[in-house]
Amino acid sequence: MIKKTKISTTYECEYCNKSYKTLSGVNKHERICNKSPIESNHNAIETIRQSATSIHDLISKITNFLDSIGIEIIFTDYPTTWSDLVSNSHNAPRGYEQNWGSEPSKPKGYPGWTGRWKGSIKHKNSNKEVRLSDLTHSQGNPVMHIPFMHTGSGCTGQNFSIEGKLYLYDFPLMYKTWVEEGKEYEYMLQEYSPIIHKLREEYHNCQSSYITNDPLVASINTTIGEVTTLLSDLKDQQSNIIAYKKNEFVINNPLKLPSILHMATDPLVVKQLVKDSTSKDIASVKLNNYAKELLVLSEKLITYKSNNPEYFI
Repeated sequence: MIKKTKISTTYECEYCNKSYKTLSGVNKHERICNKSPIESNHNAIETIRQSATSIHDLISKITNFLDSIGIEIIFTDYPTTWSDLVSNSHNAPRGYEQNWGSEPSKPKGYPGWTGRWKGSIKHKNSNKEVRLSDLTHSQGNPVMHIPFMHTGSGCTGQNFSIEGKLYLYDFPLMYKTWVEEGKEYEYMLQEYSPIIHKLREEYHNCQSSYITNDPLVASINTTIGEVTTLLSDLKDQQSNIIAYKKNEFVINNPLKLPSILHMATDPLVVKQLVKDSTSKDIASVKLNNYAKELLVLSEKLITYKSNNPEYFI
């Protein structure tokens, strides 16, 4: 990169921003600088990955590392929301499968954290532009690429705000703590319970189909159906015969006492009749006399009943 000043033209190293007076000098330096920082920075980033004990510790280590290579980054937000299933459609932990097409045979995600990467980033000693994508994209700056910082949609410029995710499996110490706290068992139980339930359901369906399609079982089921229909018909015939026999009994065994005597044994019925016979709505003298006679008969029957209780048991 050529930098013009009032005194002379100088050449800056693309990787460390060190200035040289000649183009050949900076080219020679860049051939060395291009290899050394990439290797050493990759080692430093790998150390961060393996030694981080929490998300907050991870962010602190990243900030300090970038500061050591002349990059100032200030995070105002970063992924901290835990999820048992962080999508793996575009990214995955190192050594694990992605599942771009949501294939049923592949995992649909992994445990980790989601949220947003928010903040600002800049060179400390230079006006040279630096973006968050230089850190997060594999096509970014190889000197400072951090492969476990995953992004989604949003702005990755100097002032960045973009969807972010981190996978637990990328961080050995955090994963170790998770296992020791028994969270792995809970996660596996939650992940595999629906699968086990589905397999059990399919097994029972196959078992049921096997039994239903057996010739002997099918024959018995057919017989049961026929017997059930026959029993229903017999119950209908039974009801009809019972109704017929009831009517036959009434015809063959009529009541010997006049129905009026039954009415006369109930004083409440008799009194109501007398009351009705004297109302304005009933003007019939014949009905009035009939009611009076019924009252007298009722009194006689009550007296007879009290004197001869053995006949009314």
